[in-house]
Amino acid sequence: MLATDADSGHYQKISPYPTQPVDVALLVAEEQRVELFEAYRGEELPEGKKSLNFTVTLGAKDRTLSSKDEEKFLSKVRDNAGKVQVELRG
Repeated sequence: MLATDADSGHYQKISPYPTQPVDVALLVAEEQRVELFEAYRGEELPEGKKSLNFTVTLGAKDRTLSSKDEEKFLSKVRDNAGKVQVELRG
């Protein structure tokens, strides 16, 4: 199978290994303008916060990903979230 690389207009071979979807929820200030598939507001969240939920699909061309790969990804998200003034939930 082939996939289109939208930036270059070239085709590249699709990995035979399965992809792994990872759900991520972030707490952000109400005044931040970010549009994702779900913005949750509820009593259990801190005052003035909303939870923005999205899915990131991870995959590799050379192997099936493990739970350690998912943990590594989430660790990077957590480390970098503070740079844009958001907090990783859960």
